[in-house]
Amino acid sequence: MTVNPLFHTVLFDLDHTLIDTSLQYTAGLPEVLRQLYGHQIPDHWMEEFFRHHELLWKEFDARRITIDQLRRERFLRTWHAFAKQPKAEEVEQFQRLLDKALDEYTRPLPEAEELLAQVSKEFPLAILSNGSSDVVRRKLKLAGLESYFHPEAVFVSEEIGPAKPDPLIYRQVSLRLGSPVERLLMIGDNYGGDVIGARKAGLQAIWYVPKSEGIRLSDGLNAGEPMLTTAKEVWQTIQKLQEVR
Repeated sequence: MTVNPLFHTVLFDLDHTLIDTSLQYTAGLPEVLRQLYGHQIPDHWMEEFFRHHELLWKEFDARRITIDQLRRERFLRTWHAFAKQPKAEEVEQFQRLLDKALDEYTRPLPEAEELLAQVSKEFPLAILSNGSSDVVRRKLKLAGLESYFHPEAVFVSEEIGPAKPDPLIYRQVSLRLGSPVERLLMIGDNYGGDVIGARKAGLQAIWYVPKSEGIRLSDGLNAGEPMLTTAKEVWQTIQKLQEVR
């Protein structure tokens, strides 16, 4: 381990940074729809579902709705767009099947374990996720990544209060880790939440997008932010930050 390292802890986002969340939905959701409806799904149903998912997730991050409301409303609003009113038992059945399918398709991104193994040799690791409390730790276990993170170093914004990019979430994590914010490094795919939010709180941050499918890239690219796509690039950047401190 590096003598007198710059970083007390390296924080990782989870979805789209370590976990292939796009695979979970693109493989799992069609399977659920086939189980429930066969081939009787309107054209563009999935596009409508993802549109409502993204809109409602912003409401969830702002703590204006709960995760259960998000899950119910994205399904109902999708069907409302096609002039259908699902019954309550249909909503519940869909979510049960989707939970099972998402678990079955939980996979680490190709270089996730390589990156964690490399970084963990030099720095303690932590997770900071805007995901839901009932899923984050299960994903780590299913993906085979939980051994890299102490249970008390898995931070879920839903459990703490504010969500990324609110600088307060980073300050809360800093207090829980017993480290000043400037000794923390955040790595994640979401430019606004993982990079800008972290820097506003005083952390250093790396924009890491190992798989760009479904990721909003325009803000970071327009700002001229280097977008790293490989574990090697991330590790080299961490080393450079150590050298120029």
